[in-house]
Amino acid sequence: MEEPARKRQRLSAAAADRISALPDHLLHEILAFLPARLAVGTSLLSRRWRAVWTTAPDVSFTTQLSPSFVDSVLRHRDPALPLRSFSLVAASADEVVSDPDPDPALPFRSWILRAASPALQRLTLRLPGRFDLLPPAVFHLPSLKVLELRLPGRLDWPAAAFLPSLQRLELSDLTLLYPATEDAISNSCPALKCWRMSFESATPELEVKCPLLEVFELRTRAGPIGGLSICGRKIRKVSVRQKYVAESFSRPPAAAYLKLSAPGLQTLEWFCPLPRSATVDSLPDSLASSLMLLTPGELLDLDENRLPNYGHVLPLLRVDRLVLPHCWIIEEFSVAIFHRHDQENPRAWVHENLKHLELICFFEGFGSLGLAFLLKNFSKLETLRVSCVKESSINYAIHYTLFHILFKSKGAFGRGGYWDSHDLSLKQLVQVSVHDFSGGRFEYDFLEFLPRAATSLRMITISANGEEIVLEKVEQLRQSFPHIEILLQLHGR
Repeated sequence: MEEPARKRQRLSAAAADRISALPDHLLHEILAFLPARLAVGTSLLSRRWRAVWTTAPDVSFTTQLSPSFVDSVLRHRDPALPLRSFSLVAASADEVVSDPDPDPALPFRSWILRAASPALQRLTLRLPGRFDLLPPAVFHLPSLKVLELRLPGRLDWPAAAFLPSLQRLELSDLTLLYPATEDAISNSCPALKCWRMSFESATPELEVKCPLLEVFELRTRAGPIGGLSICGRKIRKVSVRQKYVAESFSRPPAAAYLKLSAPGLQTLEWFCPLPRSATVDSLPDSLASSLMLLTPGELLDLDENRLPNYGHVLPLLRVDRLVLPHCWIIEEFSVAIFHRHDQENPRAWVHENLKHLELICFFEGFGSLGLAFLLKNFSKLETLRVSCVKESSINYAIHYTLFHILFKSKGAFGRGGYWDSHDLSLKQLVQVSVHDFSGGRFEYDFLEFLPRAATSLRMITISANGEEIVLEKVEQLRQSFPHIEILLQLHGR
């Protein structure tokens, strides 16, 4: 009778044989999940595996890009079987083991040229350091469907480029040289469906008009966004974001212009200064848009129900999400609101449909007044995110004494206070998150006020440190409002 241990070995060997018995195209799919170094290592498994990697259509170099190893892998591949996908990925310069060479980019270009066959469907290049010139063959691959480039250098998109099968384009961490024409990329990619770009510097003017495009995303870390013309019947998402400095009082440069025509648009995110001019048409009523305002002036323009000074029309779009990333925006806005404190009939805002509001507030100063004013006008708010700060960003000077007499001395958000008598109702508000809660009086009064104004409120998430005053105030809230789920997230835990 066969021993159990020997039987297990025999069954294990049989299982291994069944894997080895798979046809080459299935073994290639297995190797596609492995970096090249591990894929080549499978040649040591058995005679069956010895040459499988040489015919694999997918090659990915992701660690220690030794020129000798990469050259060897590409040289030993079967030239009769072209690549389907090719990846060169290195997270940092330390991962690139380079032989001494007067031109560090030279081996990369030679490897790319070897991979750039007419059958190539996916090309991924994520390389550190300066890499300015791609081989022209990259821009003339008839079967290429996915092109991902993360190259901290300059990219010159040729006017004669033509990628008829390209469906996804991702350009990251690079400087795009001004193309020969604004629509050079659009003209060269007629089948493009997803277009994402992230730039390190100012962006050139772009005309986005790919007939099949569904998603367009643009990010920039420095410099202004150039003019944008976006037109397409199938576009469902447009996202434009510009990095800002939270401590800076200066307004980042605005885009020169925006032309937007997308009848199928479902989501619009504009998290950067409003463009100096805009033309918007053919947008559906169901559009859900997010808007970030970077100056008090832009917020005041919304309050006045007028177009901002530059004449753009973005504020009049249907805005579901509003983000105010600076504390001083709402404070200066509050000062302007305070000057109208004696008006009997304040104006209603255009954005009655706003569902999400996100801002930073100093509750002991004018910020609390501006926040209350926003809540009063955004009666259909469903979610609210507030970050607390411990000091003001502006000098109240003349206004503070009068503000204290007319607002804080009347209890502000406290029970029976100023805003309890102003019929502030948030019947649709269901979720609130408060960050950097310190347990101070005015912050607590605000949290204690919300359940009285928001009768449908179901959850409050509080992010704070573990100080005793914070724990005490959170426990008071839980006892006062047992029907509301109040979660406490402590920093560093």
